[in-house]
Amino acid sequence: MASNVDLQIKDSKADQKIRTSTRLNPRANLELISVLLTVIFLTTTDALAQTRGLAPVTETQAAKIDAALQLNSPNTAIGQAISEAKSTIAPFLKIHSCLSGYNASSLNVYAAPGKLYPNNNYPHSLIPQMRGHDKSSCLTVQRIHGWTMPSANTLRFEVVYLSDSSGESGKSHHEVQKQANGEWLFSR
Repeated sequence: MASNVDLQIKDSKADQKIRTSTRLNPRANLELISVLLTVIFLTTTDALAQTRGLAPVTETQAAKIDAALQLNSPNTAIGQAISEAKSTIAPFLKIHSCLSGYNASSLNVYAAPGKLYPNNNYPHSLIPQMRGHDKSSCLTVQRIHGWTMPSANTLRFEVVYLSDSSGESGKSHHEVQKQANGEWLFSR
């Protein structure tokens, strides 16, 4: 059974309209709708971030995280470990600084075996705890400090976050461990 489909898609960034009229079967209609919905949600960074419970990170905030990881430590072992681990630490902090709720499951891709970030009731999400912070924006990483190596394959550090909208601040403590394959993953 064929039906007419008259769709109008509006790209919020370019404000362009695409008009499609065609005759499709019901299965093709469902596939087309599925593809269009996927395109609409995946092309908008803000929409994607909100579906994950994240505020969108700005380029300035991302650059500040990257700059904070360019540390010249007097301890060469710590400096070497930071250099190796920063490819895991930076994207983790970009997500962590934007958790607008208590769902931290987005962090699980950076979790060591046995570590699970919950999809609800994550107690270390800072944005919900800041009363004056604009919940639609990320926190800015003010600094990363307190680097220690309790063992040759473990790196601990503290992150200080600042709300650009309210001036509130918060801290989080993290630990990454070097895996057998050389990858650094979060264990705490």
